[in-house]
Amino acid sequence: DKHPEYFSYLPKYGKRIFRLHNDLGFPYGDGEICWSNKEVRGIITERVKSWIIDSPKAKIFAIDQNDYNCYCECPECTALAKKYGKNGEPRWSAPVVDAVNDIARRIKEWQKTDERVKDREIIIETFGYLYGRQAPIGLKAEDNLMIRLCTNPCYHHFIEDETCAYNVDFKTVIDEWKEVTHKLWIWSYPGNFYWYTNYVPSLKTMQNHMKFWNDAGIEGLFMEFFDEPNYIGPFYEVRQYLYARCMYNPDFDCKAELK
Repeated sequence: DKHPEYFSYLPKYGKRIFRLHNDLGFPYGDGEICWSNKEVRGIITERVKSWIIDSPKAKIFAIDQNDYNCYCECPECTALAKKYGKNGEPRWSAPVVDAVNDIARRIKEWQKTDERVKDREIIIETFGYLYGRQAPIGLKAEDNLMIRLCTNPCYHHFIEDETCAYNVDFKTVIDEWKEVTHKLWIWSYPGNFYWYTNYVPSLKTMQNHMKFWNDAGIEGLFMEFFDEPNYIGPFYEVRQYLYARCMYNPDFDCKAELK
């Protein structure tokens, strides 16, 4: 109520909207922060500093967008999305990366002057996810900013399969983010979000995918399996085991182990 300018402008409402919740209390709805607002960036910076001080053993601190496809379309955020767009199309990851870049710089400067954190390795993280899945073209991440790209290849096809339009797009997304950052991590989902009780037949492709990520220079990988909802399908526990082995060693012989 006091600072509507801190929140996202959504044209469909003709005003700025804070985060709304549905009747079930889940954190879904409309609204996001305004990433281009300088005061918002300052507030987030101070909050992250407090996290860093309160968590002396932590190294990675996340500043992420909300888990749905709403984003601020104010003139400033829109200008950033268009400035770092592609082929005339705005890239809505740009306001997020630009903001978190700013915060990462402020944290880096703060580290130089505060003895409590001067010698710590601190990485700021943000997502490439949903509305921010596509990279901002021409925007470079700070050396203390890590991008965690939340996306999947097609689990039915090998990455190199040019007949799979999804994997062709997936490789483009990876290549474009590599132009933004040298700290690129992957958050992948080898589960079925559309039908939780169905399995993902990834046994034949998992090692191909792991080798692709390794060869592409991906620094870190998180695989989000499901537990009870997806405890079904052939080789459920075997797939988890093989994924874990491949994460440690992409050259691990999955076929031989499966036999």
